[in-house]
Amino acid sequence: MLHEIFLYLTESVDPRAKIFGHLKESIALIKRQERCRDFWRSHQENCKKNILNCIQNIARKNSILILGSGPLHEIPIEELSEKFERVTLVDLVHLRDTKNKYRHLKNLEFLEHDITELENSLKNSSSLSNVEPKRFLDQGYDFVISSNLLSQLSYHLRKFLLKKNFSIEAIDSFCFQVSLDHYHYLQKFKCPVLLISDIETHI
Repeated sequence: MLHEIFLYLTESVDPRAKIFGHLKESIALIKRQERCRDFWRSHQENCKKNILNCIQNIARKNSILILGSGPLHEIPIEELSEKFERVTLVDLVHLRDTKNKYRHLKNLEFLEHDITELENSLKNSSSLSNVEPKRFLDQGYDFVISSNLLSQLSYHLRKFLLKKNFSIEAIDSFCFQVSLDHYHYLQKFKCPVLLISDIETHI
């Protein structure tokens, strides 16, 4: 617990990472990985295997975009760094330990970005309005991976909105559209896209 508090206080992050709970969840995810390593191993190995199988069919390997990269538990980052000239990792939080672990891979680019493109407008808004993301669509990537975002994108938004004066029905509708917009966003890339999403939850 003390280590988690230390990380929370010392990590340099976008202010939204604390407002919407991303930093807290990122630190908690690292700790869950330590506790659940054996239980999660098959899922993570399957993800890595599928990613490596997919890139065998990618003819041009100049650049790859990984959305929801986080701590890279499901991403075969060493292999992707070898095969692609540029690897762009996108999440609102990349912990210092993750960056340090892979700093020897010189073609990695860590970008802190809100993939929903909604959080800035939601911070002080009294209404709910969905928008479809646009960033990265015009940057000519050869392969795109969306890692566990379909189920997770609305998680932090929902927790934030439940503290506001919105009905449950309005929040449910808004959050459903967030996931749908991400799916539509992925379809607009002019390259192969791999969508990785969890379909079961074990408690």
